[in-house]
Amino acid sequence: MKGQILPSTATNMYNNLLIGIIFIITGAVLFILQKRKKNNF
Repeated sequence: MKGQILPSTATNMYNNLLIGIIFIITGAVLFILQKRKKNNF
């Protein structure tokens, strides 16, 4: 039972980590795009 519980928590942790990284990258890209738009106009 313990062997089955540990992988599920590990996958959830890595899924949350992956989602967090995607949000950080998306936010950084949007920030850079907004900065470029302000510089152009």
